This record gives sequence, C-alpha cells and structure tokens, in this order.
Amino acid sequence: MIELQTAILLAGIIVFVVVLVVSYDRYRANKRDDDAAGQDTDNGLALLHPRRNPKSAVFERQPILSTDPLLRKEPKFGAESGAGEPDEPRESEPVDDGSVLEEDLSAKQSIEHRESRVDSEAGDEDKLPLELVARIPGSNVINRDTALGIYRQFEFDIKKRCRIFGLRHPDGDWQNLEKQPESSKFTDFGISVQLADRSGPITESELNHFSQMILRFAEVFGRRFKFSISLNDALAHARKLDEFCKNYDSVAILNVVGRNQDFRGSNVHRCARELGMQLSKRSVYEKRHPNVHGGKLQYSMASLTRDGKLPPPGEGDFLTRGLTLFMNIPRSENPPQVFNDMVADAKVLCKELNGTLVDHNLRGMTQKALKRISQQIRQMVLEMEQQGVAPGGEKSLRLF
Repeated sequence: MIELQTAILLAGIIVFVVVLVVSYDRYRANKRDDDAAGQDTDNGLALLHPRRNPKSAVFERQPILSTDPLLRKEPKFGAESGAGEPDEPRESEPVDDGSVLEEDLSAKQSIEHRESRVDSEAGDEDKLPLELVARIPGSNVINRDTALGIYRQFEFDIKKRCRIFGLRHPDGDWQNLEKQPESSKFTDFGISVQLADRSGPITESELNHFSQMILRFAEVFGRRFKFSISLNDALAHARKLDEFCKNYDSVAILNVVGRNQDFRGSNVHRCARELGMQLSKRSVYEKRHPNVHGGKLQYSMASLTRDGKLPPPGEGDFLTRGLTLFMNIPRSENPPQVFNDMVADAKVLCKELNGTLVDHNLRGMTQKALKRISQQIRQMVLEMEQQGVAPGGEKSLRLF
C-alpha cells in the first residue's frame, strides 16, 4: 500500500515538473518575441514604410502640377541635332504645392523669380535631371492645332508625363499649348518627357516614341532640333532616378488605438476639428499648413480599417478600433518638423480619446523609438538634399 502511494506521489511530482518546464519554455519564447518587437520599435525599424505598394484610398498620392521645364536651367542643352542654338532657358521658382497648383507661369514671371534666388542653387539641378527636353527653334509662325496634331499622334504611346510648350507669337511668352486657345500661334517649341516616377523609369520603347515625335516635328516644319541630353544618358538618368525613388519613397506612420474600447466617430470628428484638420474628399482627415497658399499638406489621418475611410458627420455615428496618422516624407517641405507636429497631435488624440500610441504591431511606442524615427527622417532629408532633390521641392513632388 505504501509503495502504491509512493508511486502515485512520484508520478504527480513528475507531471508537475513537466508542466513547469513547458510553461517556462513558452514564457521564454513569448518574452523573446516581445523583446524582439520592442527592439524593432526602439530602433525605429518599423517607422519608414515604403510606398511602392500603398493602401488604396489612404496612401494614394495627390496629383502635382509643376512649372514649365523650358524655363529652368535643368536640364542644360548639350546634345543637339542641327544648327542654331537657342538661348539657354532660365530656372523658375518651384510653385507651392497644395490642393491646386498653378502650372503656367510666364517666362517673365519665372525670370523675376529666378533673379531673386541665389545662383549657387542651380548646380543642384544637374545631379538628377528629371526630364529629357527637346527644343525645336524656328522663326516661322505655326498654329496651335497643327503642332498639337503631331504631338497627340505619339503622346498616348508614352506612359511617362509629356508636355509641349511654345513661344507664343507675338508676345514671346512660353505657354503650355494644351491650355491655350485655338487661335494661338507659336514659333519655338519645347517638348519634355519625365524620365522616372513612382511607377518606374522610362522604357526604351517610350523613349523611342518620344524621339520619333521630335523627328516628326522636325520633318513637318523643316527645322533642326536638339535634345537636352543624349538618349543613352536619358536611360541612365532614368535608372538613377528610379533607384532614388525606391530608396526614399516612404511614409512615417503612427497609430492611436483605444485602451479599453473602440473610438466613437463623433469624438474622432470633434478632436480632428479641434486639431485644425479637415475631412478630404477621400474621407481621410488632412492637416494643412495654415500660412501657405492652398494649404500645403502636412499629414493625414485615417481609420485603422481596410479602406481607411472615416464616414463624414451626418452619415451616422460609427466605431473604429483606432486611427493611423501618416506623412509622406519626400513630399513634405520640412519632414522633421512635420513629424514632430504629428507626434504632438497624436498625443493629444491619446489624451482626448483615452488611447495609446502604438507601432505597426500595435505595441506601445516608446519615446526612444520616436526619437529614433526623427533621426532617421533627418538623415533621409540630408541624403536627398545632397543629391539635389529637396523634400517638398518641385522635383520631389513630381517624383513622389
């Protein structure tokens, strides 16, 4: 009898020890996962998210209109076909981005802007030429529709953005032909194609169609032409621009989630208004700079749902498990300051909505992680500026 009791006691001890060992192993495994996640957060590894595959509706980029490429020193005209070198174009001041941008600055306005700038800035434009430009000078006057007819035969075979500008007769202003009345007449022409954007570099096929367009212009109007750079150089620059986009096409993201319950829509709308945000047509809140014409976008705020949309007031109340605040780093004029403002507003949301600031894994975001994120953004800004593409500048807005 005693031996049976002893055996049962030993068996119980063995089972107890096994349970302890298994539980401890699970504890260590979970702790390793938590430590790894915490290390990722503290190192800021989760903060800069590439935008090559952005969520639809939420991270969709806004369209950007830019100034006339023929009124800048970038690119310089060097590789030519034919005689008669036109005057070197002058650089224009980049137009501020907002919901709407003016594209058609006259040559006179652009020159006035350029003369107020420091000449040392011009050197940066040559580091990453954004466009291949063809100049087609001449003295005879040509109707707008005649030139546009040739242009439209080729433009639909080129996916990258093309534009056609002409020196309007008789006032001598460079204008976008597609925005001029039918009665307009022009002498010199300039046609540009962007070498790369977020979708990738220009292809050899597209470049061939572009060159065929220019050859057709020269043939019909009996003119010589010149390219800003050779076609081989254009392809090389396109690859460099594409690599540049891949390296810096990122957003910084902060998430605010409820501590004990979901956020009510009415409270979200109230807090957003108090923080100076406006609900966009995409049903995403936007914080815009109050002192810039058109309200330059600083950051956006969406719901932590699949489509990210926040139903507007008047469509009934709703619940959301959290909010995501995100900024487009290369399109921000001052990314470090915008990030600091976004963090400050996120903390206000946490206080007002009884929420907490978390990373992409919904784990607590530490002050150390926020500091590391800020350092990464500053480093990115420095690297972009060293390559002649300032965040928030015209080239950056067109690339990203």
